[in-house]
Amino acid sequence: MFNNRLPEFNQVTAGKTSLLKIPKYALTLKGLKLRLGGTTFLKSHITELRLKIGSTTRSAISGAQLDAINSYKALAQDPLHLYWMLSERDAKDIIAEESGGWDMRKIPDDIYLEADISSSASAPSLYALAWFTPPQGPLTDAKGNQVGQLIQKYVRASFQAPSTGVTRNAFPWDPKGAIIKRLFLQYAAGSDWTLSTNGNFTKLEVKKNGGVVWELECADARYDQVTYKHVPQSRLYVVDFILDNNASGALRTSDASALEFNAFVTAAETSVTMIADVIDAPYNL
Repeated sequence: MFNNRLPEFNQVTAGKTSLLKIPKYALTLKGLKLRLGGTTFLKSHITELRLKIGSTTRSAISGAQLDAINSYKALAQDPLHLYWMLSERDAKDIIAEESGGWDMRKIPDDIYLEADISSSASAPSLYALAWFTPPQGPLTDAKGNQVGQLIQKYVRASFQAPSTGVTRNAFPWDPKGAIIKRLFLQYAAGSDWTLSTNGNFTKLEVKKNGGVVWELECADARYDQVTYKHVPQSRLYVVDFILDNNASGALRTSDASALEFNAFVTAAETSVTMIADVIDAPYNL
């Protein structure tokens, strides 16, 4: 594994967007590490991070959201570093661990990292480092056909959940064949969870082809997460299909004729943000 400092951002200024072009080495991009500095520059001051292939955003998340996800995964945290993991550190075999890395040989367009910095930051400084690993297999198969790949992405969507109690609130989201590892659902209304009570986001029901593949109340999901050494976060309901670090538990959607995501809340939510942690073809979602 190689740990290299990337080229400098074009600018690092409060209220502006910082951009760098990631060199297209014949390697796999396994993760990105941002190093924050300056007078006042917090992770929450990064209002959005984007990985772009060409001119199109393929993965996006805010600094605060990424920080919460890393905390849930029990990754090391400090105020200076923000880590965007593209692989699965705790997977049970090397193939599953490396899955999600971006083999840059197989992506024809340039790759860019962008960071939107809040105007609340004061004299910020920022640079990025990258983890690289060897390429992921050959470029072509025995017949000369190009070999594709699947990469990790964060895909976000916002929904309302106005109906309370036992009424389902359907989220009309189409993963377009992506493989879902986890769903992180941020909510704002009602009560946060406690050790002995559900949060306002009581549960999410996920159905594939009419069969229920996930239906856990907040307290039950959090108990399982703690059992597997994850750390539940405030106002964050997590659907974790690979909780036991077994990659085969991820939800395949390419063979789904019907998918349903139904939320149950105790108080109306005007905006629920869903962050889908997926494995997907580079040019799909």
